[in-house]
Amino acid sequence: MKTLYYLLLSMRPLQWVKNLSIFVAIFFSGHLLIDYQFFPVLKGFLIFCILTSAIYLLNDFKDREKDKLHPGKKSRPIASGKLKPQVALVAYFILGIIGLIASYFLSEYFFSTAVIYFVLLSSYSLFFRNVIILDGMFVAFGFVLRVWAGAFIAAEPISSWLIICTVATALLISFGRRRCELTILKKKAAEYRETLSIYPEKLLDVIITTVTAFTLMSYALFTFFNPVNGISQAFTSLLPEYWIDSKWLMATIPVVIYGVLRYLYLIYEKDTAATPEQAIFRDLPLATSIALWIGMSFVFIYVL
Repeated sequence: MKTLYYLLLSMRPLQWVKNLSIFVAIFFSGHLLIDYQFFPVLKGFLIFCILTSAIYLLNDFKDREKDKLHPGKKSRPIASGKLKPQVALVAYFILGIIGLIASYFLSEYFFSTAVIYFVLLSSYSLFFRNVIILDGMFVAFGFVLRVWAGAFIAAEPISSWLIICTVATALLISFGRRRCELTILKKKAAEYRETLSIYPEKLLDVIITTVTAFTLMSYALFTFFNPVNGISQAFTSLLPEYWIDSKWLMATIPVVIYGVLRYLYLIYEKDTAATPEQAIFRDLPLATSIALWIGMSFVFIYVL
């Protein structure tokens, strides 16, 4: 039983929150509450939880020695010796096979996306995490694949601006994590992650400044050019033109600005942004801004 418990911990259930991005396409299309679209996407969410868990096991297996040097990761089951590395590696293959088989029966395009995701993130854990710049881009592309996967399952067209915004946000999270590791580990950072010995702090600061501007601008443009503008396409023919052309989602821009700036504060001054789920669950102001953004967006899309 202890082995199963530590195996579950190594699958990092708290990080499954990142897989919620699979709902982005149907949420912003106004179709989240349509059951024949919601439940297939929910299945896709569960499949991605299986696949990401496999990736986390592979990552912890490969980094078990380096994780011992990290103040927040040395207590992970594999690094602390509570879970045998061989068990984690076998579980990686089993979960990967289960997840890919399940994705095949859900949707052809979803299966292709799942295969690309699994291969991409596995290669990241094994090789590309030690390649400067590409390490952050691989992780960011994983977020984008989740959004595309949700759109494929629901057969929902997705706004190009939404994809661009997803890319920008994912890059901010990915490179922000590396900057935060420098903040936490300082001189020992290179011992934990090889690329941290190559990344100059100024370069990471420039990248973060650039993708922050990219994120805020792309989100603002998305809210302005969103094809439905917060109203489901099924009802647009029944509404006055000024309602269809309204820009309700633009009211969420100040909340997004605050959330992004708060995340930057955590990157540079705190130790709670090493992973996205830590930033969300440990920082009340950031969690509140995310909840407010989701609530406002839901009201503008499904109520007004």
